[in-house]
Amino acid sequence: MRVSELVLYASILSVALSCAPKTKPPSDSPPGDDTEVLYGTASLEVVNESIFDVRVFVIRAGQFTRVGMVTSMTTGVFELGPFLIDREIRLYAEPVGSTARQRTDAVYVRPGQQVRFGLEKRMRSHSLAVY
Repeated sequence: MRVSELVLYASILSVALSCAPKTKPPSDSPPGDDTEVLYGTASLEVVNESIFDVRVFVIRAGQFTRVGMVTSMTTGVFELGPFLIDREIRLYAEPVGSTARQRTDAVYVRPGQQVRFGLEKRMRSHSLAVY
């Protein structure tokens, strides 16, 4: 192997390891217990009561990150990764086939929290809860 190939493999490995989720044992588990929980994530529940299928985005620092799509009259659950946690975010819903849009106010989400984003029938209003 050439030195340039080794440098390339080493850089790919370091990027992959830095993107891996961090784990820590729960505080109430006994020492030596093999159970671990995923640390640094939160969940997003989108309750779509509208007549439209919607694309859901998270806006952080002006950058849109698509989290998924929720069909009409269903609920979708998504995981918010570590890069969206412990900072201010906004939720944005864009319906397919309509110009109606919904954008939430800024909300601060911490690890382990659940965010519930509800969309009303014709996308004229929304609800937001963080718990």
